[in-house]
Amino acid sequence: DAPPEEAPKRVRLKRRIVERVKELNEGGLLAAPLRLPVVAAPLAELEDAFALSLLDSLAEEGDAIRDPNAWVVKAARREASWAAEEEEEWKHWEEWEAQKAGDLTALLPASVLEKVRSINRSGMIAQPLVLAAIAGPLALLEDSCALQILGRFEETALDDEDGNRWVIRRCFREAGKVMTQVDRLNRFKPGKMDLLARIVACKVRDHIKAIPESSALRILGDLEARAMEIEDPTSWIIEAAKKELGASLLAQQVQQLNASGTLSSPLDAGPCLDALAKLGVPVATRILGDLRRRCKSIRKPTGFVMTEIAREVGAAKAKAAGPRPEAKAKAGGPRPEAKAAGPMPEDKAPGAAAAETDKVEAAGAPAAKKPRLASPTRPPASLPPGARPPAPPAGPPRKRFGSPVRPPPGAKRPTPPAGPPPRRPAAPFASAAGAKATGAPAP
Repeated sequence: DAPPEEAPKRVRLKRRIVERVKELNEGGLLAAPLRLPVVAAPLAELEDAFALSLLDSLAEEGDAIRDPNAWVVKAARREASWAAEEEEEWKHWEEWEAQKAGDLTALLPASVLEKVRSINRSGMIAQPLVLAAIAGPLALLEDSCALQILGRFEETALDDEDGNRWVIRRCFREAGKVMTQVDRLNRFKPGKMDLLARIVACKVRDHIKAIPESSALRILGDLEARAMEIEDPTSWIIEAAKKELGASLLAQQVQQLNASGTLSSPLDAGPCLDALAKLGVPVATRILGDLRRRCKSIRKPTGFVMTEIAREVGAAKAKAAGPRPEAKAKAGGPRPEAKAAGPMPEDKAPGAAAAETDKVEAAGAPAAKKPRLASPTRPPASLPPGARPPAPPAGPPRKRFGSPVRPPPGAKRPTPPAGPPPRRPAAPFASAAGAKATGAPAP
């Protein structure tokens, strides 16, 4: 008796692959229709993108392939063997990278590690991300922030840029000064006294970012100075940060605000606490109270607090400087030069000389020449004793205050002209260029 045939295994294909097979069968481009029971298992071993591209290649060949089912099975198995070999190479390389990174791999969560692996396998970057270089900076951040940076790098990756440097710069920028100093202490440098144990960034992050930035940097500076005395740097930093938090009333208020969950985003306590401490506890408490009352309408709490601090600092500087002289004058106070100068003498009043001239002209005597007012910047030159002033130039008398000078008694007024003077004929232009420059037609 013949051995019983094994029951075929059930294979599940993605819907879009099944729909693509149906499209090829209904299109009539193939020499024979594709049979799903035959091609399902080989196609299921491939990734969706590879399976769809294989079916597209079959559609391009069309009826030139006599047996489409055999062609699909053979091509799918060949692609599956290549994919298996590539997977083995990637696994070997990733194991080697994990060994080089050492205990840094344990600092990253599984989601971040998987994201790094997927970026390296995508083939979109010229150089792969080295886990030993980026694990420390990525560990400084929260998981969501680290994934966001990796996603941004995947979207904007450039072939001519080193991806490792790009990721490290972004991590340091997001982490801030304090956490960047933590990463610097964890790194080994020749000729430098290393810590006895690594600082676990995820354990000290919340404690060290809840106190003023200056205090956190001072704690890390003390740790670096006593590196060979402290066996557990992580626990030592946590205890020192708790003492600083208990001694600062403002730090406790900021911690309560962040823990309440009413803010749209956590307040960056380090820089804000240093700036608030310069204003004093009453003013700082008032600013934090305004933030607590208006938290629902404020999108960026850190920006709001820093803006209020800058406003308070500007108001304090303006108050210390006092009002400006221009503001005093506008307020109604007399100017200093107005007080010093007394009333103007009658003989030097602006209308005195004009009134005297009118009186002389009414009596019939020739009007005396008005004295020329002295320039405000240059005093008039004084004449030597016995010298006479120069005679006035011949010509019509000047107009006074914009009105014509009255003629002497008995003089006849000049007869006005009958009309406007005739226009002179325009001179002919020497060239068309001259006509164009003046706007007249060329001869």
